[in-house]
Amino acid sequence: MAGSSRRSMIVIAAAGLIVGVLAVVVALGSGVLPERVYRAETVLAIVPAPVPPPPKPLKPGELPPTAADVAAELEETRAGLWDKISAGTPSTIAAQFYLQGRFKDVAAKAAGVAPTDLAATSTLLGTSVLIDVKLDAPTASAAETGLDAMVQAANPVVKTMLERYDVKVLQPAVDTAKAAGIPQSQLLLLIFLGGAMFGSGIALVVTRARSRLRTEDEPPPPPRRRSPAR
Repeated sequence: MAGSSRRSMIVIAAAGLIVGVLAVVVALGSGVLPERVYRAETVLAIVPAPVPPPPKPLKPGELPPTAADVAAELEETRAGLWDKISAGTPSTIAAQFYLQGRFKDVAAKAAGVAPTDLAATSTLLGTSVLIDVKLDAPTASAAETGLDAMVQAANPVVKTMLERYDVKVLQPAVDTAKAAGIPQSQLLLLIFLGGAMFGSGIALVVTRARSRLRTEDEPPPPPRRRSPAR
C-alpha cells in the first residue's frame, strides 16, 4: 500500500512538471506574451505667464497709472490666475491637450517607431499645478526621446491656448525610463505554476479514480472462521 501511494505521488508530480513545462513552451512559441515596455515620464508645471497684461486705454483727462498702481494690478491679476490654477481648470485642459494624436506622431518620428507602438498618459500630480506626462515605448531610449519631442512640440501650442499661462518643465524625460508591467520571467513562472497545478490536479483525479476502480474489482476477503468453543 505504501509503495502504491509513493508511485501515485511520483506520477502526480511528474504530470504537473510536464504540463507546466509544456505551458511555458506553448506560451513562448505562440507569441501571447506581451512585449517588453519601457515608460518615461516628465513633470510639468502650469504657472501664470510673467508677461503683464496689456495696458488699458486712458480716458480723456485720465492720468497714466503709476508704477505702484501697475504693480498692484499685476499682483491682483496673478492672484486671480493662481486661483484658476488652484481650481484645476488650466491644468486639466493642458493635461488632456498633450494626448492629442499629432503630438504622438511627433514622438513616434523622433523615437523611430510606429505611433501604434506608443501609449501616452497625462494626469495631475497631487496638486492642480503639476502635470505628469508618461510615454510607453518598446525601448528606454525611444520612450525618453519620444516624450521629450512630444512635450517640446506641445508646449508652444498649450501656452497659446492657455494665453496668460506658461508651462515649465520641472523634470525632463531623460534618464527616467523604466521597465513597465510584469517582467516576462515572472509571467513565465506564473504560467509554469498554473500548468503544474492543472496537470497535478488532473493526475490526482485520474489516480484516485483508478484506485477506486481497482478496489471495487478486488474480491472481498473471505470471512474469518470462528474457532470452536472449548
